[in-house]
Amino acid sequence: MSTGSRIPLARAIKASKLVSERLGLDKLGAVVVGSVRRMRQDVGDLDLLAPASPKKSDPVYDAIMPFCDNVAQPMFAADSPKFIRAVEGFKPGFLACKLLCNLRIFEHEDSTPVPLNVFRHTPENAGWAMLMRTGPDEFGKWFLYRWKLAYGIPEDHPASRDGHLIDANGVIVPVATEAECFKLARVDEIAPSWRDKYIAGVKNWSDT
Repeated sequence: MSTGSRIPLARAIKASKLVSERLGLDKLGAVVVGSVRRMRQDVGDLDLLAPASPKKSDPVYDAIMPFCDNVAQPMFAADSPKFIRAVEGFKPGFLACKLLCNLRIFEHEDSTPVPLNVFRHTPENAGWAMLMRTGPDEFGKWFLYRWKLAYGIPEDHPASRDGHLIDANGVIVPVATEAECFKLARVDEIAPSWRDKYIAGVKNWSDT
């Protein structure tokens, strides 16, 4: 969760779309997740989820790199095509990285750089990655608890490994969609915009 300045939802939706399109990530299958997908009134950062790539090739990394400026100063010149600053984890084959985005490039107004997180998913964990990266964190933890109940996984054993859901024997359970996650966990699907309220109302996970 970001603790910096907040961005009104309407602006965050617009910014997510513009950044994804400018970087070409939309054509690579990237989707908006995080607080924007949950339709929070305001958000602290932008979150995108994109497919992972084979080690020898990473189109997502290649798409971001031409717009990424790693020079400390000056920061995000308005006339520069490089409106992204790498903060953490940005390298070929990355599974998650933190960037800073200068929205002034698009909106021609003064603004502090906005945190931009880009997460990745594999075909086997696409549904779980979508659920987990949409958040909030407590909702993901609650879902893993329900997953353990559905698969008979002991409470002190993990329900996921390397970002993939697993069964009681540690075998990966492929989940291509978020809807499939809910179905396999034997719980009703909960819309992203309801997840904050839902988890806030869950007082005791064992009673749900």
